[in-house]
Amino acid sequence: MALTDKIRFNYDDVYNAVLGLERRQQVLLLTGVGVVTVILVFLAIYIFTGTISESREDYEGHLDSAALLLGRAIEFDELQKSYGQLGEASSKLGTDPLNTAIYGLAEELGVKDNVASVTTVVVPPSTSQFQEVSKSVTLKNVTLEKLIQFLDKLTRHDQLLMSVKKLNLKPDVSRKTVIHQATMTVSTYVPSKSK
Repeated sequence: MALTDKIRFNYDDVYNAVLGLERRQQVLLLTGVGVVTVILVFLAIYIFTGTISESREDYEGHLDSAALLLGRAIEFDELQKSYGQLGEASSKLGTDPLNTAIYGLAEELGVKDNVASVTTVVVPPSTSQFQEVSKSVTLKNVTLEKLIQFLDKLTRHDQLLMSVKKLNLKPDVSRKTVIHQATMTVSTYVPSKSK
């Protein structure tokens, strides 16, 4: 006798067994089957709704991740555009954009004759996409007003982002509105040639 023969369920035998019970036993049996069925239905609904709420939480988590990813992609796109704009601006200023910008501003403000020297400051190489370039600029016998205009135009240049890292002033004691010597370190960032 095989295992499947033992497990076989004969509906006729069950039907006859239920009909053979007393009326009270039939009602109790059917009530028990009904209660078990209701419990199984509610258990299935509980498990299903729990799965749905977990899936909803997962879905909301994925939506948050997607929104974050989209924000990062937009940031990356904006950075890539600004990188391209910076490269274009520095290429418009020639092979030495910082030198060109400094002399151009000095000429524009009428202090080109006051520029005593512009020398390159050695900056450690960068591993990023941008390399810092610095120049030491010395202006002699320049008025305080022209120096302030020069610094203002330097830091607000329309084609090249520049900053003054260091500024040393030696005033002219005999003339209060004249700076005998102004030495500054001006820096900018240009696209790295290694990238």
